[in-house]
Amino acid sequence: MIFLLCLGSCATTTLTNVWKEKDYQSWPFDKIFVLVALQDPSLRRFSEDKIVSLLGLNGIQSVASYTILQNYGISDKESIASAIKESETDSFLIMRFIKIEIGDTYASEKKYTIPTWYHDWYTYYSRSFGHMQTPKYNDQNFFAVIETNMYYVKTETLIWSARSEILMVACGCEEIGSYIEDIIDKLISDQLIK
Repeated sequence: MIFLLCLGSCATTTLTNVWKEKDYQSWPFDKIFVLVALQDPSLRRFSEDKIVSLLGLNGIQSVASYTILQNYGISDKESIASAIKESETDSFLIMRFIKIEIGDTYASEKKYTIPTWYHDWYTYYSRSFGHMQTPKYNDQNFFAVIETNMYYVKTETLIWSARSEILMVACGCEEIGSYIEDIIDKLISDQLIK
């Protein structure tokens, strides 16, 4: 938990492996359903609120999943699809942590290819749980990889994906922020949101 709270001003974020569906032309989106796939309900709520707040500052309506979905673990596809429909959103943003390492700086040199199972939002979401353990507090540096995918609600099609590599020094930061700000900035520059 302390690790995730350190992702604010102490973090160094590098956006890598950004992919955008080149043939899709219906953006920018007006209302986004936001889901951060974390098992800890307070961290999920805090992260979703941060995204919703930053989107709001940019004039974008959004809905945090925790306001509709009460299950903080993995939910069935029908429950999520119903929540998305109820929220009247046109896009679905899912953020998840896929790797946490303790130690030295990590640099990715391989070309990244989006796995086929990413193209189905529910498969991507349901695989988000159980793949990563949050480390206990430590005085070493942490490296994390966070993925963010955006889907078009009407067709359930993957339209944008990015990975963020984050190096941080263990600290007492109170805000999660820099990586979410980078993601929002990239969504704007890629014209997915206004």
